[in-house]
Amino acid sequence: MIEVIKCINNNFSNRRQDNICSAIVGRTAAWYNKQGRTDVVFIEKGTFKDREWLTKHKINAFPTLLFYKDGELKYKRHHIMAQAQIMEVIENL
Repeated sequence: MIEVIKCINNNFSNRRQDNICSAIVGRTAAWYNKQGRTDVVFIEKGTFKDREWLTKHKINAFPTLLFYKDGELKYKRHHIMAQAQIMEVIENL
């Protein structure tokens, strides 16, 4: 199982970087769903409801993408990633 966790700062709903990241991750998730890839799950963590989780995992830059495989963190990236970059990380896990 691969989990892609998108961490955003939703204290400021107009943050352009978070909005762009959300759109890219949304398109990527839709592509994997269309392919029937149930082994790839996309999750969102935000500063409103997940502040403790973000603090525990030392997330202090937004947006951040975390890539887990079988519960183990394999890759972490701050800032926006292109759809092709996200897919490349997933396919190489």
